[in-house]
Amino acid sequence: MRVVAIQPDVPIAEVERSLTHLEDLIGQAAREHSPEAIFLPESMTTKNVYDRRMRTVARPLEGAPLEMLRRAARTHDCIVGGGYIAIRGADTRGTYAVVEPDGTAHFHDKDQPSFWENNYYSGGTDDGVIDTSLGTIGIANGFEWGRTRTARRMLGRVRLLAGGMHFPSFPSWRVTKPWFWDRDHMALLQYARETPPRMARLLGVPAVHPSHVGDFVMETMFLPGVPWPSICVGETAICDADGVV
Repeated sequence: MRVVAIQPDVPIAEVERSLTHLEDLIGQAAREHSPEAIFLPESMTTKNVYDRRMRTVARPLEGAPLEMLRRAARTHDCIVGGGYIAIRGADTRGTYAVVEPDGTAHFHDKDQPSFWENNYYSGGTDDGVIDTSLGTIGIANGFEWGRTRTARRMLGRVRLLAGGMHFPSFPSWRVTKPWFWDRDHMALLQYARETPPRMARLLGVPAVHPSHVGDFVMETMFLPGVPWPSICVGETAICDADGVV
């Protein structure tokens, strides 16, 4: 199976602009690599940060983000997957959609929001195992990639692990640089780099782990008016069942 992992740089809370950019990236990937599947990160429509603008990014489950994925899957005759905050009745979820060329859509809701994500959506209950035309695929979002319960619910059931990550780093403030940047940022970078191969080895299947990249400035928790400048760590990876990237 030939797969593509797209590592985008998208702005905060500019959903329609991001969707246009992502559709272009999908087209470039499809033309260059002729893959059977293309995967985008979780929260593909915006950087997933602590910011009041995030209150505007939720879209209907069958809204513009899914329409873009369906259009891309149909146009390029391959499976396309990507995540967004989806409105489900009176609530929202951190949803990942995997769309077939015929328009069939499969969904996984992230099992537990992390940190500030609790401001924007609540956890889901499905197991993240979906049956597609390429076989059974496991979907993991964010810190689901690092949880043993993810491995327990997928072990022996999937032939590929996909989904995505959004990994914002620590603030690059000069006064805290020896701790937040020189120490904690490097530890986070190592975690992001090692997690996909580790989960692939646990499950015994290949893994496709698209993440976000790029600079951003968000708000600082408990310190109104103080900016938090940082980066998304990237570390997008595709690895085999032995964890070889």
